[in-house]
Amino acid sequence: MLLSLIFSALVAAAFPVQSQGLPVARLQCETVFQSVPVQGIVEVSLFTYGSGASLGNAGERQQMKFMILEGRGNEIPGILNVIGVFQIGQSRMDFDVMLTRGNVGTGQYWFDGMSHRGTIFELTLVQGGFVARDETGASARYNCQ
Repeated sequence: MLLSLIFSALVAAAFPVQSQGLPVARLQCETVFQSVPVQGIVEVSLFTYGSGASLGNAGERQQMKFMILEGRGNEIPGILNVIGVFQIGQSRMDFDVMLTRGNVGTGQYWFDGMSHRGTIFELTLVQGGFVARDETGASARYNCQ
């Protein structure tokens, strides 16, 4: 039993839930929610990659981060997973999107851990961040660095 707990802790530390692909960028982002400036963290991971994609060193991953910040994620062979966590007053907003159409993907956002009550939205990678549009047509710009 103790060995099982130790193994579980080691696996959780080595493979955090939010980053199951190859982490390529951790971005500091800000947006405005109901007229209030909000800051958060966005992690981008590469899930599948095409033949010939070299991911062997930190320099190549840094280059991918620059491509993401330039809005050129569609030039990276593979699918990017974008996960965001933002603190909004006493609430927390999370989102999870797979960019399956180049710089565009569909996912969902939710508040306070209630992913079962999430709202579907589309996220587009643009220069300097992301633009989100939900199913009601509301949009938000995320500026990242």
